[in-house]
Amino acid sequence: MCDEARQALAAASNFIQKARSLNDTGTCTIGTISMPVILNLPGVLSELRKRHQDVKLTIYQNISGHIIEAVASGEMDAGFVIGDINEKCLGVMPVSPITLCIVGPWAWRDKIQAAEWEDIPKFPWISTPEKCSFSTISQRFFECHNVTLTPSIVADQEKTLTEMVCLDMGLTLMREDIALTAQESEKLFIWPKAKTVSQLCFIWARSRESSQVVNALIDSVKALWKQTA
Repeated sequence: MCDEARQALAAASNFIQKARSLNDTGTCTIGTISMPVILNLPGVLSELRKRHQDVKLTIYQNISGHIIEAVASGEMDAGFVIGDINEKCLGVMPVSPITLCIVGPWAWRDKIQAAEWEDIPKFPWISTPEKCSFSTISQRFFECHNVTLTPSIVADQEKTLTEMVCLDMGLTLMREDIALTAQESEKLFIWPKAKTVSQLCFIWARSRESSQVVNALIDSVKALWKQTA
C-alpha cells in the first residue's frame, strides 16, 4: 500500500512538473516604460526566440513603480524600468545610462536661458505620479540644489509631458534624447545649466530564476546590451 502511495505521489509530482514546464515554455510577460524605442524590443524578441523558439511575448506599458510591483508579485515575468531598484526579491541588470534635463516651452527660451536654480521654482512645474521614477529622480535632483518644487500639473506619459510643455504649460524633467529632437524642431528649450543621469534597468523576480523562459530572457538582454554579468 505504501509503495502504491509513493508511486501515486511520484506520478502526481511528475505530472505537475510537466504541466508547469509546458506552461513555462510558452509565454513571457514583460513590463515596459513608455517610449519603448530605447528598449529595442524587436531586438529583445529576436534574441529571445533564438534561445526559446515559439515563445509568446506579451508586453504591458506602465510607469516604473507599477512594473516593479508587478514583477515582484509575479504578475509579470520581467520588466524595463528607470531609476534605483532596492527590492531584494528582484534581480537587477543595469543596461544603459539615461540622461535627463529640465525643459520648457520654446516661447520661454530667453527666460529659461537666463534662469538660475533659484529661479526654477518660479515657473509652473509639470510632474509625474509618485510611482513614476521621474518623480523620485526629480526630487533628488532638486534637493541636491536646495530647490523645492510644487507641481501644478501631473502627467504619467512622456508624450503627454512633451505636449504640455509645447503648449506653454510649464517646465518638466525629460529624457535628453527626446528633448534634443523637440528642441531641433523649436518645440521646447533645454535649460543648459544642469543635467542628471539615471539608469535604465532590466529586472526580474529572483523566485522565477528557475524558469527556462525567464533565463532565456535574461540571456537575451545580456546579449543585446553586451552585458557580461
